[in-house]
Amino acid sequence: MGFFGRETVPFFSVLLLLTIFTVFVLQLIFQAPPKDFSDAPQSGDVAVLGGGTTAILTALEASGRGAEVYLFPMGQELGGDAAQLVQEGLAAAGTSPQEERGLEMTPQMLRARMEARGQGLNVPALLNAFAEMAPRMPDEAARAGGIEFDQIPFPEEHPYLHLPSSPRESARAFKEYMLETLQQSPVFLREKAVEGILLSPRGEVEALLLKDEGGEEKTLYVRAVVLAAGGYSAALDHWHDFATGEESVPLRPEQTGRGLLLAEALGAEVIQEGYYSRRPIVCPLNGNEAAGLLEKCAAFFPGWLRQTQAHVFHEEGAFQPLTDLADEEELLRLLDSSGGEAFLVGGASMQAAQPGPEGLWREYRSPERLLEGLGGREAGGLPADLEGPYFAASLRVGVDYTMGGLPVTPRGEVQAGDDILEGLYAAGEIAGGLHGAARLPGTPLSEALFFARVVGEEASAYAHR
Repeated sequence: MGFFGRETVPFFSVLLLLTIFTVFVLQLIFQAPPKDFSDAPQSGDVAVLGGGTTAILTALEASGRGAEVYLFPMGQELGGDAAQLVQEGLAAAGTSPQEERGLEMTPQMLRARMEARGQGLNVPALLNAFAEMAPRMPDEAARAGGIEFDQIPFPEEHPYLHLPSSPRESARAFKEYMLETLQQSPVFLREKAVEGILLSPRGEVEALLLKDEGGEEKTLYVRAVVLAAGGYSAALDHWHDFATGEESVPLRPEQTGRGLLLAEALGAEVIQEGYYSRRPIVCPLNGNEAAGLLEKCAAFFPGWLRQTQAHVFHEEGAFQPLTDLADEEELLRLLDSSGGEAFLVGGASMQAAQPGPEGLWREYRSPERLLEGLGGREAGGLPADLEGPYFAASLRVGVDYTMGGLPVTPRGEVQAGDDILEGLYAAGEIAGGLHGAARLPGTPLSEALFFARVVGEEASAYAHR
């Protein structure tokens, strides 16, 4: 028989099986095993601390640039602030929607508005970098959340302010898109508590000190750390002797200031901590003792109350119609002058609606009972248009947004005096200097997009240097 005769078949079968086995073994040797997200390795490139929109987008940006990234939510709900950011809008300049409507709004004009709003306390280099990115903000938002900001609802008053066509639906879609992108990314999600940031003998970021639920400490070696856990609104009394918990209610208690404390331990200082956004809120009368206070509070002062016969009861037993107050700022001044002892009182017009969370309003059947519930104060008589039954709640000051934060370079590098803490970055509200004394409406989402792009890129480049 020829060479390819019947007796050669077993030889080629064995050779074929041997070849397949060899290829399989080589694949096992050279192919990297899939990442196990439940048991991530103990070293990496970048660690991002925070669970909000800025933190997630920063982690995705660094990961997309080839860095091995860990995300520590720090007790925050993943993307929990996305709805608020999207519904407040996007600050941008030199965009297609503006050009289509014939609106003149250049990056320089947006910068000037932010500087005026911030009373000139903005850090110039940081503000310049933000304004330079202003024309790309809609594209960044589409990339991050998959939605378009193509509406300009207030062209005369706020020509820079962009909104999606359906803010509520878009807010939900933005969050879902962002979290789905995170889930499909190689970013490691870790729930361990971060106890500290460790530096090398050369003063560079070297590792995170972690603690698990059992109290056991572990070390995660990383080349760069990004602080993106938000501001310090829930820890005002640490930085403000004049802002105690009894006088104000933090509207975002998940912002514990933990990231700032970690940086403070390394020598960084909080700048512009004297400026923060306050809003009047409605809370239960026993707000100081009530468990779950924020769940029972109307988060912001409800606009519909102006349509009722509600009155503000403040110092010296005076009733003042709510409609006499021009805006929230005037109400805040009234709360300041009354030392925090102010109440919102309504009559029969509130009876049907009983608005707000359960337990927010307390009902009284007589003027005497009402005054007793308001601390036993005497009044010169109830207003004529205030008829029983009566409903009362406590008026408090809510801390909405903290402008102060860590001093950073335009690249997001955290500064300690004149020095830079090598490998330490800050992104989002935890970074100070962009807004100055007050923020311009619509800038928070733009701020998140700006820092996520810049810091994600810089931290990844630093880790790979």
